[in-house]
Amino acid sequence: MQTLGIDIAFGNRVVGAETVTADQFGGIQTGYSGFGTFDAQFTELGLSTLRWPGGTLAETDPDVYGFDIDGLFDGTQLNTPDPDRVRPDLSETLAHCVENELGFSMIIPTLRYADDIDRGVAELAAFLQDLLSGRYGALPADFTLEIGNEYMAHSVLAADPGLYGAIADRFIATIAEALASPAINILGADLTIAVQMGANAADDAAIRAEIAPENLVHVDSLVAHALPFNFGAIDKVEDDPDAHAQDYGETAWQNRADYLAAWSAAITAAGGDGAGVELFMSAMNVGKAAQDLADVNLNYQDYGLRAAGAYLELFATYQSIGMDAAAIWGIAGKQFNAVSHEVDGAIVLDPGGALLMLMAGNIEGMALVDGFQANTRDDLAMAYAWENDAEAVIFLAANDIAADGLGIDLDLGLLTDAVLLEAVRLSAVLSEDTPPGATGLDLMVYEEARLEALVPVVQGDVLSFAFGADYEVVMLRLAKTPVPADPTPVEGGSRADTIDGTAGADVILGHGGNDKLYGNDGDDLLVGGAGNDLLRGGLGDDRLEGEAGNDRLHAGAGQDTVFGGDGDDEILGHGDDDLLLGELGNDTILGGAGADRIDGGDGADWIDGEIGDDRIHGGAGQDALYGGLGSDTIFGGADDDLLDGAGGFDALYGGAGGDTLLGGDGNDVLAGDDGDDHLDGGTGHDALAGGAGADTLRGDLGDDVLSGGAGADLFVFDTAGFGTDRIDDFAAGLDLIDLCGLGLGLSWAGFASACLSEDAFGVTVTAGGGAIDLAGVALADLSEADFLI
Repeated sequence: MQTLGIDIAFGNRVVGAETVTADQFGGIQTGYSGFGTFDAQFTELGLSTLRWPGGTLAETDPDVYGFDIDGLFDGTQLNTPDPDRVRPDLSETLAHCVENELGFSMIIPTLRYADDIDRGVAELAAFLQDLLSGRYGALPADFTLEIGNEYMAHSVLAADPGLYGAIADRFIATIAEALASPAINILGADLTIAVQMGANAADDAAIRAEIAPENLVHVDSLVAHALPFNFGAIDKVEDDPDAHAQDYGETAWQNRADYLAAWSAAITAAGGDGAGVELFMSAMNVGKAAQDLADVNLNYQDYGLRAAGAYLELFATYQSIGMDAAAIWGIAGKQFNAVSHEVDGAIVLDPGGALLMLMAGNIEGMALVDGFQANTRDDLAMAYAWENDAEAVIFLAANDIAADGLGIDLDLGLLTDAVLLEAVRLSAVLSEDTPPGATGLDLMVYEEARLEALVPVVQGDVLSFAFGADYEVVMLRLAKTPVPADPTPVEGGSRADTIDGTAGADVILGHGGNDKLYGNDGDDLLVGGAGNDLLRGGLGDDRLEGEAGNDRLHAGAGQDTVFGGDGDDEILGHGDDDLLLGELGNDTILGGAGADRIDGGDGADWIDGEIGDDRIHGGAGQDALYGGLGSDTIFGGADDDLLDGAGGFDALYGGAGGDTLLGGDGNDVLAGDDGDDHLDGGTGHDALAGGAGADTLRGDLGDDVLSGGAGADLFVFDTAGFGTDRIDDFAAGLDLIDLCGLGLGLSWAGFASACLSEDAFGVTVTAGGGAIDLAGVALADLSEADFLI
C-alpha cells in the first residue's frame, strides 16, 4: 500500500476569512416534502438558519404575501408533487423559528413587479406593516429579507439586470422606511436587508448603478448562489473573453470577491458601513438536480461520496473570501444531488449531507487554516483544516486511489502535545434502491453515507491511518494541549452529609440523605442523589443535578446548568446566562440576572425569569410563568397556564389548554394557540392572536392588532382612550365586541349612528376615545348581536 505524508500549516490562518459561525449552516425549505419531514432532516444535519419559502415559489406564486393559500405550495410547481404534503404558513414558520432559536431568511418577490414597480412597493409596504406590527407573530432575532431570487433565471430580468436593480432600489427604501417608523415597526425589529449581486461583472455594475446612495447605505448583505456540478467547476476560470470580458481569467469565486469589494466601496462612498456588508451564499449544492440518469453526465458531475470532497472545497473556498452566511439546497430532496432524504420514515444522509453534518457540529468558532487552495482532484488525498486556540479539526479526503487503499501519515509537529479527541470515517453504502446490474459511475447516485469511529495510530508527532476506498473522508478532532484529568469525586454516604468544595473544579456526589453540597470556586459538578438536598454552586460555571427529592439548587455566579430531577425543587439562577431545567415535579424557578433558558418540565411549575431577556418553557402542567424585566419569550406548553410578560417587548405562546396571557408593559406579541384563551396586551402596541378556540382578547392601552382565529371570540375594549386598534378577522354573527366597560350609555340605534362608519378598508368603530378598525367587514354585515354596549 502506498503511503502519503501530509503537513498542515497550523497557526497560519486565511486572511480575510470569517470565523465559522452557525449562520454558515442554513438550509432551504424547497417544498419536496412536508415540513415535519424537512425539519427532522434539517435538525439531523445540525443546521440553524431556515431559508423560506424557496426561491422559485417566492418568485412565481401570484400571492406570495399570503403564505396560507393552497396555490403557493401547489405540487404542480415542483418536480415530484405530493398531494399529501402539508406546509405551515408564515405565522407557523416564524413561531417555529422563534421556539427553536433559528435564523430566518425570507425571499421577497421581484419578478412580478417588473412592469409595475409602484405596485410592488405598495404590496411590500402593506406586508411590512403586518409583519412589523406582529400580525404574523414574534420575529426571530436573526431575520433577513432577501430581495428577489436568481434574477438571471428569469428572461425579463436577465435581459435587463438594471431593472432588477431599480426594483431593489425601491424595495430597500420601503424596508428601511418601515423599520425606522415607530408607528409601523411596533415590534422594534432589526431586519437584515439583502440584495442579489450580479451573476457577472457587467450585471453587477448595472444592478449597483440603479441603487441610489441614500438606499445603498441600508444594504446589509449581498446574495449569491454557488451550485457547481463538480469539484473542478469551483475553481474553473472564465476562459471566454467574449462572453464576460470583465470576468475573463478569474474563477467565479474570485469574481464574487471583486463584486463584494465593489459593493463595499460604493456603500462606504455613500456614507454607510461598507466594511460590514456581509456575503450570504443563500443556495449551495454540488451536482445537478436530476432524477433520471439520462439527464446527467456522470463523468462530469459529482454525486455520492465524490461530492463530499467537493463540499469541503466549496465551503472552504467561499469562507476564504469572507462568506458570513450560507444555506444548503437539497434537504429532504428527491434528486441525485440531495443531501438527505427519507426511506420508510427513516432519515438517510447522503455522503454530502453527512459531511456537512460533521462540519456543522465541529468547526463552529474556528478559523480556516491556509493551504487548502493547493488541493486538486489530481492529488491522492486533500486536506482541509480549521482551528481555534484550543482545538483543531482536520478533514482528509481521498480521491481516486489504488485498489489496496492509501496510507496517510499526518505530521502533528506544529501542534505540540496534541491529543486526539475523535476520529470519524465517512464512507458509503449502496441504497436498497440501487438497480440490479448497476456498475461503475452509475453507483455514485445510489450511495448513502456511513459514519464509523476510526482508531488511528499515533507515534510521536505522526498520526497514521489508511483510506480503504476512493473518495472516503476522515475527520480528526484534536486538542492542542493535554486535556486535564477529571477531578476525583468526593462522595457522601447514606446520611445527611455536608461537603465543601475547593477553589478548583470539584465533583461532589451526595448519594442518600438530605445533603448540603457547596461547590465554592471553580467549575463544579454537584449531584444530590436521593433525599431533599441543598446544592450551592458558588463561583464558576457549575452543573447542579438534584435527582430524587425536593431539592434546593442555587446556581450562584457564572453560566450554570441546573437539573432539578424528580420532586418539587427550588432553583435559583442568580447572575449570568443560565440553563435551568425543573424536570419532574412542581418546581419553583427564578432566573435571576442574565438571559436565561428555563424549562419547567412536567408538573405545575412557578417560574420567574426576573432580569434579562429570558426564554421560558412551562412544559406539561398548569404553570405560572413570569418574564420579569427584559424582552422575554415564553411558551406555556400543555394545560392551562398563566403567562405574564411584565416589562419589555415580550412574546407569549400559550400552547394547548385554556391559557391566560398578559403582555404587561411594552410592545408584546401574544398567541393563544389551542384552547379557550384570555389575552391581555397591557400597555404598548401589541399583537394578539387567539388561535383555535373561543378566546377573549383585550388589547388595553396602545395601538393593537388583534386576530381571534378559529372559534367564537370576544374582543374587549374597556379602557378609555385605548388607542387605534385593528381586528383582522372579525366574523360578524360569530365573534363579539364588548364595549360595556366604556360606559357609552347608548341604544343600538344611537350607537350605530354615532360610532360606526365605513370606508374601503372596512368598518371603523369609534368609541371611548379610541377606534377599532374591522378589516374587510361591511357595515351591512353588522347587527346589534355583534356588540355588547
